[in-house]
Amino acid sequence: MRDYTEEEKQALKGHLAQQISREIREMNNNDRLIQCPSCDRDISKFAEVCPHCGHPKPNATVVQNLTWNELNIGQKTSRVGCYTFLVLFCCMFVVMVFKCTISPDEVSENRTKTLSPTMQRINIYREFVGMEKVDKPPAGVTEDQFEAIHRLDAARQGMNPDNFFH
Repeated sequence: MRDYTEEEKQALKGHLAQQISREIREMNNNDRLIQCPSCDRDISKFAEVCPHCGHPKPNATVVQNLTWNELNIGQKTSRVGCYTFLVLFCCMFVVMVFKCTISPDEVSENRTKTLSPTMQRINIYREFVGMEKVDKPPAGVTEDQFEAIHRLDAARQGMNPDNFFH
């Protein structure tokens, strides 16, 4: 294997770096970078001169007095996307509020699920005969007594109490 001089090594490194740079540029197909015609390195398409070798860009226009806003670099010219997102978010919020509200019927159904089996049977009977559901028996009356009262009421109305209270 041959020993290379320092100048040859530097030249090879430069050549390899340029070749790799070209291959990467071709792979990325990045339209914000262009190749300097003098040194073949990547430079911004907005640069007037190459930052590496100082060569002027072909057909360079003077942009040094313009601000970033005047060049519209990195900014959207329309806020339609923000407003659309905001409107959609508000609509979803309103739908969720209406969907998550609980109607009085749902509250009473949830109460029935947490009641004792005796009170559940009493409420099934009360609902059948058109009476309002209750959470507990009146003050001073046990659940068993309250069930007995409803059994008697069912029997007086000609119904079989065992259909409701079994």
